[in-house]
Amino acid sequence: MARYFLRCRICGESFESYEEYADHVFSRHPEALWARFKPEIIRRE
Repeated sequence: MARYFLRCRICGESFESYEEYADHVFSRHPEALWARFKPEIIRRE
C-alpha cells in the first residue's frame, strides 16, 4: 500500500503530516516562509 509524504523543497526532509511540515518550515527556514504553502507531495510504496 502506498503512503504519501510531504517533502520540504528547501532541504528535502520528509513529513507524514502537514502540521509537522509547517512546524519544520517555521523553525528551520524562517527566511523562506513561502515554502510553508508549497510542499512537494511524494508517494512511497
